[in-house]
Formats: sequence, structure tokens, C-alpha cells
Amino acid sequence: MAKSTLYNLNIASPAQINDEPYSSVGSDSFILGTIQRAFHTVEIYDGTDTNATQLTVGVDYELLESDTTYTALAGTTVYTKVKILNATYQTGNIYISYKCIGSYTDVNSFAQKALNILSITADYTVLDNDGYDLILVDPSGGDVDITLPTASANEGRLFRIKVSALGGLVTVDGEGAETIDGDASVYLNNIYDHVDIWCDGTEWFIDDIVASCDTGWISRNDWTAVHPGSINLDYDNLSGAFKVGELVTGQTSGDTGIIQSDDGSTLILKNVTSGGIFQNNEQIAGATSGATADVNETSGSAKNKDTNNYHQLGKNIYDLQFELYVSTDGTDNNSFKNIFATAEGGSANYGGTFYQVDTNNIKIQTGPDGIYRYADDDGATLNLLDTDDFFYKTIVRRVK
Repeated sequence: MAKSTLYNLNIASPAQINDEPYSSVGSDSFILGTIQRAFHTVEIYDGTDTNATQLTVGVDYELLESDTTYTALAGTTVYTKVKILNATYQTGNIYISYKCIGSYTDVNSFAQKALNILSITADYTVLDNDGYDLILVDPSGGDVDITLPTASANEGRLFRIKVSALGGLVTVDGEGAETIDGDASVYLNNIYDHVDIWCDGTEWFIDDIVASCDTGWISRNDWTAVHPGSINLDYDNLSGAFKVGELVTGQTSGDTGIIQSDDGSTLILKNVTSGGIFQNNEQIAGATSGATADVNETSGSAKNKDTNNYHQLGKNIYDLQFELYVSTDGTDNNSFKNIFATAEGGSANYGGTFYQVDTNNIKIQTGPDGIYRYADDDGATLNLLDTDDFFYKTIVRRVK
């Protein structure tokens, strides 16, 4: 096969060469490889030895679905499908040698391609022919649902969905009963989260995903036998209706958080700022809805309330990573990541454990004496967190 003739052509482009056999391709167009690729410099033969016949473009075959924006190389057009025109070669074996510019399921191709971008703030149904490579979602006004198109009409398609602002939950759903890596939905819950998905014509698959939930810095001074979790904020005297996914602000404390859940008397909040010390009877207001209510914390503050971590990622504990951070002042600069250090002697009275509650909640359980940490003194000094007036945040991340 004349593979050597393909080297050093369009030398500014990627040099990957693929030599692949195809059998009984028929008269319909088809992609190269098992996933859709962009390619050029194609040679097709009916065999691999020196007597093999090289097929003629335009007579024996044609290249389809040209894409002039996939690569910036001057004068270079790439294609995504081949169609055999000559019935002689539609059955039996043929051999195709081509230069692959990139795979539509290779996330690096996003750096090569001139992207067709859609920015949305509300629910959107992806169309078969809308041509978007990147969908930027701003959920600051509330939760956003994205519905995928029918898999059978989107074989080889790849695109990215990325969260561009703090706000509500972004849910990516397959059409009808169609799945994404076997799940009905994928959830993105934090700014800069993204998922790259591709289709084989039957179902959708995840090529890459970053999905997480961040409680924000929450103030606490009791670390003994407790559950440092999401802010659960009781309220009464509601005027209007809060919207899940919107920002709420304490009108006295200045504390803020984004609503994850509202059952009519309690808000679960994420991405909390100013420590989450919402004061009893202070008014809270929704940024999108304009709704107001009064904090109803009988203890006087939401500061030391024990709760689960409500992450909304819809996965079991073995699909997730959990991180507990502690800060002396509620800032990233003065923080450390706790790994539940155990002091010499192996006492069971301090430390902590993560437990699954369900696919949207995990629980952190600290020991009756609190949590130990090594002091930042380049030595091995252990300090006990028990009644320290510090801050914590938890981050739950999905692993692919």
C-alpha cells in the first residue's frame, strides 16, 4: 500500500496516518474509524500488496461533509464521511489510508476547531442540525434543562455543555428513554463544570466531565460529633415565591447563597458567602424572583446546624470524591484540606468519615473529640479542632 506517499503532505497539519480495512461498506456513506473523524489526503485500495488497485476519487468514491473551518490550514479542506460509488468495491474488502486531523470525540479538537457557540439562560432542546459545538449555560436565574436530540440522527456528533456562571442546576437529559453513559441524566452544579458527550447512533456517551458542588465557606465553632454539611435555612413570613437556582441575600448579615432546594419552609443553599451566619428574623430576598421571607432559626443562627451535604450529582459514593476544607477566616488563602489525621495512639474519638445517604446526599461524621490537623510549622505538631471559631467548605466532585 502506498502509505509512504502520505507523509510530508500538508506538513503543517497533524501527521497521524491511519491505514484501515473496511468490509462490504455498501452504497451508503460511512465514517472512518469507530467514531467520527475529520480527515484529508485519502487513498483507497482494493488490496495491500503492490498489485493493489488504487480507486479514483469522483469515479469510484467521493468524500462527503466537507468542513473548511475544522482546521486553519490554508487551502485545506477536511471531510467526515466516505461514499463508495463503484458497485465493484461496495462488497468485499477495501483499504483506506488517510491523514486524521482529529476525532470529534477528542476534546483536544476543541482547540483546533473554530467553534459554533450557543449561549443560553433557559431550557433548550438541541436540534439535529443546529451545528453547535459548545453550549454555554448561564443558570444564574434558575435551573436549566438541556434535552439531547435523537441518537439515531446524530451518529458521530460531539459537543460540550459548559456552565458559565454561578446559579442553578444544569440537567442534561437524553431524549425519551435514551441514556448518557447508561444514565438518564447528567448534572452540572457549579460554575465551569462541563460535559463532553458523543453519540454512536444508538446512545450518548461521556468523553469528559467536570461536575462538582461547593457549599461555600460556612462558619462553625463546634467540631465534635457533628455533620458539617450544606446550609439548611428555615424561614417564615414568605412574600412571593423563591425560585430554585437563584441567589438569596440576608438583608442584615449580608450572607448569600444559591437555592438548591425549597420545601416551603427551608432553603438548602450552596456557594455560600460571608460564612452563612443567617440571623433569626432577618429578611432574605431572592435576586431573580424578588420574593422575601424572614429567617426562622430558633437557635438564633444557622451557624452550627448539622446537615447532610446536598450535592445533586445523582451518583453513588464510589462515583464521587469528597473534600473537606477548613479556613481560619473563611478565605482560600488561609485554608487547609483536612484528611482526618489520626494522632499517635490511634484514638477513635477524633477524625471523620464520609457516608452515603442517597445519590444526592453524603454525610460527614466527625469524632466526639473533633478533628486533628497538623500545624503549619514544618514539624509534626497536632492541633485539635473542637471549639475553634473557623470555617469549613465541602466540595463533592463526580469522577468519570
